[in-house]
Amino acid sequence: MMTVNINEIKEPKVHAEVYCDGCSVFHNTQDVIFENIEEDYAGRDVMTFECPVDREFHKGLITTRDYYFDE
Repeated sequence: MMTVNINEIKEPKVHAEVYCDGCSVFHNTQDVIFENIEEDYAGRDVMTFECPVDREFHKGLITTRDYYFDE
C-alpha cells in the first residue's frame, strides 16, 4: 500500500489558454491582445485575439489546463 504525505500534495494552478491556428500554439490568455469573446454553436467560449507570434488576429477556443508544478 502506498502512503502519501498530505503536506506534499500541490494544488493545481489553472491557466486559461487559447489555441492559435496561425502558429499552432496554445497561448496564455494574459499574453495575447484581446479583441472580442463570443459563444460558438455549442456554447463554448471563442476569443478573437492578436497572436504574439505572427501579429495577426485569429479566433480560437478558450481552454484551461491544470499544472502541478511551477512555471
